[in-house]
Amino acid sequence: MDKWIISKLNTLIKEVDDKLEHYDITSAALQIEAFTDELSNWYVRRNRERFWTQELNDEKIGAYCTLYQVLTTLVKVVAPFVPFMADEIYQNLVAGLDTKALESVHLCLWPEVSETEIDKNLEAEMDLAYKIVKLGRGARNVANIKNRQPLSKMLISINTLPEYYADIVKEELNVKEIDLGAEMSNYVNFEIKPNLPVIRKRIW
Repeated sequence: MDKWIISKLNTLIKEVDDKLEHYDITSAALQIEAFTDELSNWYVRRNRERFWTQELNDEKIGAYCTLYQVLTTLVKVVAPFVPFMADEIYQNLVAGLDTKALESVHLCLWPEVSETEIDKNLEAEMDLAYKIVKLGRGARNVANIKNRQPLSKMLISINTLPEYYADIVKEELNVKEIDLGAEMSNYVNFEIKPNLPVIRKRIW
């Protein structure tokens, strides 16, 4: 989890910088929003036990150090978008604790990308697990089945999800068993309906 969020952070820095260079401000802001959602609703959620444990062990220290690194870097990325909020966070996390720190986030340089900490395979696998969990939560809501009610089995059509992530999905969705690579034809029907106005222009 720590390696994943650090990889996502460096990818964010790189891609937001590129979008701002090309004046694509909206896409940059949407990417920051997506990262913030993953940070709060996935990384922090998945590490609650590490944060809340009473024992000051390596796991707890590692989780706090990683979160601190992410927040103090993220605040520099969001500074052009939410300048007052970013500086308030910076004052609380950096300037208020380090007497040698610059007095404002807006005096800081743009964060440097650490290419060695970017792991695209790790990002893709974790993003897939997160997407499956969100879809599973949506299916539970549609069926009006609370997450605290355990389910016996979940069918997933893909078969490329490593066991580590499958265990995360089971825990998040309170499912006892996951069937990867399941045959979905008995449960799902696809109907293709042509967009006639568009096809008409192409044909005639």
